[in-house]
Amino acid sequence: MGRQARSALASEGIDVAGLAVSSRATGVALIVVDPRGENLITVAPGANDEVHAVHVRTALAALAPGPDDVVLVCARSRPTASGPPRGRARRRLGPRS
Repeated sequence: MGRQARSALASEGIDVAGLAVSSRATGVALIVVDPRGENLITVAPGANDEVHAVHVRTALAALAPGPDDVVLVCARSRPTASGPPRGRARRRLGPRS
């Protein structure tokens, strides 16, 4: 699925040069909602489990975003231990809507 996702992004003109390649399968999540509106999320992180804070910091440094640039970092299937670097980067760049 990773190769397909990479190809789809590239075909839309999105620069995929910075995407890392892993021998592990792409991560997936199953989200179901019960009749009361409560959700249950099951995650198989796959290759997402290989993303660490240093990867996020390195990628942001390479991008060198300007004050008007928007950077979206997503892969929330990661444990909360990886949350702070993403949060710090968001606060440093400023919120965008």
